[in-house]
Amino acid sequence: MTIERPPQSHVRLLRRRAGLTQRELAFILGYHSESQISRLENGSRVPRASELLMIEMVFGVASAAVFPGL
Repeated sequence: MTIERPPQSHVRLLRRRAGLTQRELAFILGYHSESQISRLENGSRVPRASELLMIEMVFGVASAAVFPGL
C-alpha cells in the first residue's frame, strides 16, 4: 500500500514574499475565493496548465520551481 503525498508547493512562500494576501492573489488569478489559493498552498489541489502559466507570470518564477513535485 502506498500513501500519496500532496504535491509540494511554494505558493505560500512566494505570495508572502510578494506581500500579497490569499484574497489579493485570488483576485489577481481570477478566482472567486481565497480558498482556492489555500488549497494550492497546502497541496490539496493540483493547478491546471493555465493556472501554472498565470502563477509564473505573477511571481516571475518557473512553474517547476513553484510546484517541484509536478
